[in-house]
Amino acid sequence: MKVGMGASAGGKKGTVSPAGYLPGSSGTVSIGVAQNLPGTRTLHLSTGAG
Repeated sequence: MKVGMGASAGGKKGTVSPAGYLPGSSGTVSIGVAQNLPGTRTLHLSTGAG
């Protein structure tokens, strides 16, 4: 198995801003909240089916 996860970003902040559109809506609003990014990366593997 070969995995590329990128670099960790300890000491920095990041923001995730999810947005969605509702049927009949003319727009969307997305508000991001800054959070401290982890200094390490974690990869979770499973050998189970599905």
